[in-house]
Amino acid sequence: AGRAEVEEMADLKRELADYEKEFATLKNQDITIRKLEGAVASLEEELGAARLGGESGADDEASSALTSAERDELIKLRTEVAEYEVEFRGLKNQDITIRKLEARIADMEERKEEEMAKELAKARDELIETEGRRAAEALEREAKMEGTLRSVELQLRAERAGREVTQSHMLKAGEGAGMREA
Repeated sequence: AGRAEVEEMADLKRELADYEKEFATLKNQDITIRKLEGAVASLEEELGAARLGGESGADDEASSALTSAERDELIKLRTEVAEYEVEFRGLKNQDITIRKLEARIADMEERKEEEMAKELAKARDELIETEGRRAAEALEREAKMEGTLRSVELQLRAERAGREVTQSHMLKAGEGAGMREA
């Protein structure tokens, strides 16, 4: 489970980086939208002024040809502005997604740290338990060895005492036999 979370976190970070790049691009496009909106407003003003300024019939034809060209430009600019506005709305949605992903990554990192702390505490407890068990086993072995040592010492003393008694009897028997001969 830990490896899957790490991979998911890496994927989310990559996705976040992609969103941030796109966010920067769209921000630049937003600046362009504002400039285009200004240009559209300027053309609309010029268009209105050109309509009001027409005096003669020849001027009216030139004015309406200019007006037609300006209208086409105006329509083109309005279409472009509308497209940018749609992208800008997407930018706002992506900004929300970016913030959610950042929160999710932070949450996953926090959970991973907590999980690692728990695993570390568990390993430390297991080590303490293992070392305690080993120490108890070593004390048991030491106690058994001390018991065996005492038992061997007692057997050795008994054997020495038995040997001394046997030697003492042999000496007495040897003295008694030596006295009979004399």
